[in-house]
Amino acid sequence: MENRAVLIIDSSERNSDLYYATNFKVPDPVMYIENGSESFLVLNDLEVDRGKKEANVTEVIAVSKYAEKLKYAKDKNFLLLDIILKEKEITKLLVSENFGAYYYKKLVNNGYDIEIKRGSLYDSRIIKSQEEKNHILNVMKDVDNGFREAVKVLKDSKIEGEFLKYNGELLTSEYLKKVINVYLMGKNTISHSIIVASGNQTVDPHNDGSGYIYANEPIIFDIFPQSLDTLYFGDQTRTVVKGKASKEIKEIWNTVFEGQKLGIEMLKDGVDGFDIHNNILNYFNSKGYKTGLINGRMQGFFHGTGHGVGLDIHEAPRINKQAHNILKEGMVVTVEPGLYYEGIGGVRIEDTLFVTRNGYENLSVSEKFLEID
Repeated sequence: MENRAVLIIDSSERNSDLYYATNFKVPDPVMYIENGSESFLVLNDLEVDRGKKEANVTEVIAVSKYAEKLKYAKDKNFLLLDIILKEKEITKLLVSENFGAYYYKKLVNNGYDIEIKRGSLYDSRIIKSQEEKNHILNVMKDVDNGFREAVKVLKDSKIEGEFLKYNGELLTSEYLKKVINVYLMGKNTISHSIIVASGNQTVDPHNDGSGYIYANEPIIFDIFPQSLDTLYFGDQTRTVVKGKASKEIKEIWNTVFEGQKLGIEMLKDGVDGFDIHNNILNYFNSKGYKTGLINGRMQGFFHGTGHGVGLDIHEAPRINKQAHNILKEGMVVTVEPGLYYEGIGGVRIEDTLFVTRNGYENLSVSEKFLEID
């Protein structure tokens, strides 16, 4: 790839590439330019002094430095960007696929040569340092404890007919999510969404879950929060039953458990994620669990096996049937197979793992069990 200056205009609280590049948290959109070994962060007076202390950049540029030149401009932001790019003699830019359309159009109309990169602007993000691995591990510990809090509620709940009662009230998905969220917030970790789905809701892998929790039916807990301290994510799924699981669910849970174990044991530097996914899918098929359109809806194992985790909850690499992604030492990935059948229920089990030269380190610490008395 020819030499191009990286350009990001965004908030680092939303844009993981910007935070990765600068290690600077800022809630409002700022301009970041990276040209070879030099990097520039353009900040208003509110953020300049903090940026000089905290930002990992060559230079912090104050907007107020250009106050006179911008005084009568109708579009101060673009003029400021144009002035700085010309000062740095930059004409060729690299932006992400999420770069703002307004700035893209203005830059092109003013003669800048722009290349758009899909995915992250930084290929180096795919390999995690020891520090990054520890950030993710710390989130996973919070996930485990949040899950334990929900399990305590289930253990203390009483089965009444097809539902559960806790402290005299019918137990709901919303209540269990609140229990998990309250714990996570106490650790300065937040979950933008949590899946606590029960009964037939578990057949839809991304159903957040709502309403009453059913006794003797599968409950999927998919917890994927972000640390407010480090901005790194964790991701884990467990499937449990309060009461007695049906014969069908027991068999599905055991099959998913063994399928996940098969996939995890394949993890190491140099393995193709495509092969991991297909081996799990073939294992499920060998056990009689077919995947495809059944009675008008997708059933079986119809999603990918895993994805990268870091400053984004879903990032490279993907472990699925769409692409051949070779795993490398230092990657952090999930392994999360599942089986979902209408009228029976769904089961998914997910761990987050650090790939090593000859294997893996499992960053998930929660036990795997099905029934809760």
